[in-house]
Formats: sequence, structure tokens, C-alpha cells
Amino acid sequence: MAVLTLPWTGLCPAKEPSYPGDLTRRKVEVLRLVAAGRGDREITEDLIIGVRTVSTHVGTILNKTGANNRAEAANYANRQSPIPPVSKNES
Repeated sequence: MAVLTLPWTGLCPAKEPSYPGDLTRRKVEVLRLVAAGRGDREITEDLIIGVRTVSTHVGTILNKTGANNRAEAANYANRQSPIPPVSKNES
């Protein structure tokens, strides 16, 4: 993977943390809430996103983790050592 250098500063942008299962930061946020027993509507309120977006994220999480349902996805989340925290500073 090539490293992008910002030519006017000589600096490289911060590297995104690596999340398990090739999940994105947002999907990890959704997975944490699923593991906490939250439903789609509760997740929409917590993350201020649409219910269809949550449903899509949950489907992607199930596919990427090999889980058949939310309970298995929660079990996957709990087996990670631990899933790296999601920083509010990441955009």
C-alpha cells in the first residue's frame, strides 16, 4: 500500500485503525450497539442515522463476520480482544 504524503507539509495522514473482520469504523460502532442488545430503532437514535442504514450495516456485519444472526454477531464482538475503541476524533 502506497503512503500518501502531503507535499506542502511533508506529513503523512494518520492511519486508520485496523478493525477486525475488515469492518469500518461505523460498522464497529453499530456492532458494539448490537452486542449491547440494542435494536435497530435504538441504534438509529444513538448514531443519528436512518433505520435502513442500520439494517444495511447489520447485514454487512453479519456477512463479514460469518454470523447468521445478531446474537452470533454479538458473540463475535465479545470474542475480539477487544475491538479497538472508536475515537470521536476519527472522521
